[in-house]
Amino acid sequence: MIKIVKYPNIILNTTSKEVKSEEINEINALSSEITTYIKNKCYKGFGTISLCQVGILKRIFIARLPAIELTVINPILIRAFGGTTKSWEMCLSVPEFVGKVRRHKKVEVEFLDLNFKSVHITLSQPLSRIFLHEVDHLDGKLFLDRIEDKQTDLMSREDYFSRKSRKDEQ
Repeated sequence: MIKIVKYPNIILNTTSKEVKSEEINEINALSSEITTYIKNKCYKGFGTISLCQVGILKRIFIARLPAIELTVINPILIRAFGGTTKSWEMCLSVPEFVGKVRRHKKVEVEFLDLNFKSVHITLSQPLSRIFLHEVDHLDGKLFLDRIEDKQTDLMSREDYFSRKSRKDEQ
C-alpha cells in the first residue's frame, strides 16, 4: 500500500541511490502500484511521485500526466537553458503549502525507461518544471528549499486555491 512521506520527514532530505538493472522486476511492480495510486488519489488522476516520497530511496519517479504516463529511472540533467521563470508548485509531501519557484524553461535530460533503455530528450515548460521538481526530490531537496522570498512566494494551499477561485470568477 502506498503511503506518502510528509515534510519534515528526514527521508525527504536524503539523496536517492541509483537503480541497478537487476532491480527491474521490483521497479515494474512499484511503477504499476504508484501509477494506480496517482490515478485514484491525485487531482484529476494526474501527478508525479518520486520513490523517496513513498519511503524508497531509489532514483525513480513516476509521472501520470494528460499526454504521457512514464517511469523515469536514474534521471540525469544534462543542461538547463532558455532562461528561467517563476511559477507555483505543489507537492504531495508538503500538502499544506504551495510555493513560487524559479526554474529553467528548458532542460536536456537522459534517463532509463522501464525496459532499461536510454532516453535522451529536451523538455519545455511545463514538463521541464515537473522534471526538475522530481529530480530535486531524488537529490534530497523540496520546493521549499528553492523559494527565494518566503513572504511573497509561499502560501497555504487553502489561500492559494481561494485566491485562484476568486481570480477565475472575475
